[in-house]
Amino acid sequence: MSSLALQRVVVRMLFDPELVQAVYADPEDALAEVELNSRERNWLRQPDPRAWGTDRYRRSRGLQAVLEEFPCALAAGVGDGKALGRLDAFFSSQRFHRCIQERGSLALSFAAWCLQSAPEACFQTPLARALLRLESGIARLRRRPSSRPAQGSRLRLAAHVALLTLPGGSLDAYQRLCRELATRDPVAELLAGKRPGAGLSLLVQPDAEEQVLLEERDGQVGVELCNPGLAGLLRRAAEGCSRAQLCAAARALGAEPGEDLDVIADFVAQGLLEPVD
Repeated sequence: MSSLALQRVVVRMLFDPELVQAVYADPEDALAEVELNSRERNWLRQPDPRAWGTDRYRRSRGLQAVLEEFPCALAAGVGDGKALGRLDAFFSSQRFHRCIQERGSLALSFAAWCLQSAPEACFQTPLARALLRLESGIARLRRRPSSRPAQGSRLRLAAHVALLTLPGGSLDAYQRLCRELATRDPVAELLAGKRPGAGLSLLVQPDAEEQVLLEERDGQVGVELCNPGLAGLLRRAAEGCSRAQLCAAARALGAEPGEDLDVIADFVAQGLLEPVD
């Protein structure tokens, strides 16, 4: 048995009264995916069941924390404070429990849950979903693990870089919302029963696409539009490929022989591509 596995079950039970009920009713079934023996499962049932819910605001604080990672998507995609109750269901979802048990990112798991099964009236418009994907990409880069420099002959998309294909107008909408929210707190407005997105007239073009380049430097993530040709070349290197393969891709996009080598070298110098062992 791993003590960490048991601790993570405890965290899950502190957040989810439905899991508490299931564990007290049938611990073997409720925790079938966790390697605990019968004695360890019984430890979880020793407290009075009411003890697991003594902090009645635990889920509210957790929801507030994850929502703060997605201010623009929140303003565009959640109508009012009543929606918070529907978003609270995340803490009883399989996505939440898997995140805690596998030590994932709560914010990224929340965004994935919303994109896959958004509750009624939450993150369902094309604009809200595009902004949620964009802010999720930013959150992911902020959490990227440190990596050691490599010296291999192959190249890949740098670890601090990400590419997103979003509906047309997504980046413009994001930047305009960032300016609008610079002096506001959309989470606090929602908690006060207000509509942070009231009066918004921003739209995206679902039938068009734009390539958005995200680059993390010193804890800050820059976001800009990316030329489709450049985006295609960078995606070619996403999983790693040889310089010859990248040069061939550059020539297919119009680079002259010789110029292709300069293009690839320039991307390496800019930090968009990095060697991989």
